[in-house]
Amino acid sequence: MRNIQKYSSWRWLAGALLLLGELSVSMLWMAPSPVLTEITSDLNITLAQSGIFLSVICLIFSASTFVFNGLGRKIKPKYIFGAGLILMAAGQGMFFFTRGYADLLFFRSITGIGMGICAPVYAVLIMENFPKRERPMVNTVYSALPYIAEFLSLFAAAPLLAICGYSWRGMMAAFGGLVVVITGMYVLCLPKISSTVSEEEEKSEKGLFREVARNREVRLLLLADSCDMWGYNFLSGFLPTFFQNEIGMSMKEAAHLTAIFPVAGIAAGLLCGALMVKVGLRKPFTWPMHLMVFAGTMMLSLCDGPLRIVGIVLAGVGNAGWAPALYTMPMEFEGMTPLKTGAAFSFIFGIGYISAFVSPLVGGWLGDCFSLKTVLVVNSFVALLAALATASMKETGKRTEN
Repeated sequence: MRNIQKYSSWRWLAGALLLLGELSVSMLWMAPSPVLTEITSDLNITLAQSGIFLSVICLIFSASTFVFNGLGRKIKPKYIFGAGLILMAAGQGMFFFTRGYADLLFFRSITGIGMGICAPVYAVLIMENFPKRERPMVNTVYSALPYIAEFLSLFAAAPLLAICGYSWRGMMAAFGGLVVVITGMYVLCLPKISSTVSEEEEKSEKGLFREVARNREVRLLLLADSCDMWGYNFLSGFLPTFFQNEIGMSMKEAAHLTAIFPVAGIAAGLLCGALMVKVGLRKPFTWPMHLMVFAGTMMLSLCDGPLRIVGIVLAGVGNAGWAPALYTMPMEFEGMTPLKTGAAFSFIFGIGYISAFVSPLVGGWLGDCFSLKTVLVVNSFVALLAALATASMKETGKRTEN
């Protein structure tokens, strides 16, 4: 068992840098959504092609996470994380030179490789740098990052587009500049980040994917995450387009209305995480959240006025409210070590992102054939399957004594 003295006094700096890196992952993921109509118009591509562009990053992300199973035992995780940041910055900066649809997919794929490398490494570094009692607090902040990123991306889109001379290429590349700054900070502080997996532990951690794949709780969490990513990626990618093309809003109006989703997510992620730490239990913050996603997606699709806003809030609360438990539970499954947790993250999120890849692809095609409203309604039902999966899981936490 690890002793508290083994954890560096610099761990909060390490945690802040890891969280900034993961924030950049989420911002690059969300960056195209507010200007998707400009991209489709400029390059003359369909909704189905837009879906491929949005989701190809998930397929590359998925493949890249599995690379960690080999690299994690040969290269220190903190160096792998830095390499992921560099690839993200490079891929995003290349958007400035986009000439056609093939370039669009290629540059997005490079960005996705960097993202996929960073994802499982985060779990390893958090377990190496933080004692068990502090991990839920860090994961609570981590769970809010996608919603903070989406909020920043939506509200930065219009002014940043203007600063870049109304060039979506310049705006996309500008996001890469942000990652360059974060990468520089990370490299400067690299010596302060612990990477303590011993050679003995590395040698004993062979066949990790096979081991975690046999774990019932891992499989259930994989199912829930896959369902969640299916609905979340389509909703995040196409909601502004739905408001513009089928409701008749301007880009600014659609962005501001969509921004309610991440704002609700930020509040829900932080609040549910804080309550989870206080209560000590995980399951109460899983299946009820997925039921909220179902109800919220139906309401934002089928209702008007205030009810549509309520639906957006419910969807945001449900999507973010379960995230602190999602990231904490794999660290608490029986017999988990840093490398084993990294493998579980790779397995869960690697396959989960395949679902995120397929969702906009299928949804964009169905949107061309029918309507985005129809696809939103159909997609809402996957949240019920996620609720069933998480309700079937064992509790990994322990109720806090008052």
